[in-house]
Amino acid sequence: MSDRVEVFLGEYVLILDDRVIEVLHSSGTGSRIHVNHVAVEVKPRRDGGMRFHVGIESGGIVQQGQRFEVEAVRVEEVTALFEQAKLRRDPQFTR
Repeated sequence: MSDRVEVFLGEYVLILDDRVIEVLHSSGTGSRIHVNHVAVEVKPRRDGGMRFHVGIESGGIVQQGQRFEVEAVRVEEVTALFEQAKLRRDPQFTR
């Protein structure tokens, strides 16, 4: 099994590389966050897709990072990447 998972979403690429999540945009902007510190906020869209905000948690709010939308047929794939990231967290790390 590879430690690297990639999901291509048009302008965005999500990468789980060992214990780091990267969210890269075609413009060259992006975020790189360790799995122990990443926070993900997800909101449903009316068409079955989802809005994601991937950043860091501060004061109970996801801040910084990247925001992107995922069409309904790709939501499961993106969610699986973030679930895999959770499994890679240090078990001694607590928020």
